[in-house]
Amino acid sequence: MISADENTDPPTSESLAETGEESNPALNFVKWIFDNTRARAMEIFETITKLVNEFFKPPAGEKTSAGTKDPFEDKLRSSFLLSIMVLLIVVVTRAQKA
Repeated sequence: MISADENTDPPTSESLAETGEESNPALNFVKWIFDNTRARAMEIFETITKLVNEFFKPPAGEKTSAGTKDPFEDKLRSSFLLSIMVLLIVVVTRAQKA
């Protein structure tokens, strides 16, 4: 899932000079590792979210006698997905601060 414009090579002194970044190779290498790790983690979170959405997708014929979905199941599904989204936001925010 790597896009064509994403650079997976560690930064070189020439690329750092072009971008104006500091020329500390160890610090730049660690930043590169964290950036790639964060990108992979975001891909994993997106994949997990898609799987959870598919898992909790209601079957096509599942209706109550009134013709609407069960309100309890709807609220349960909504609160579960909301808690997953909050967890993802907290993890990403903490990863960016680190």
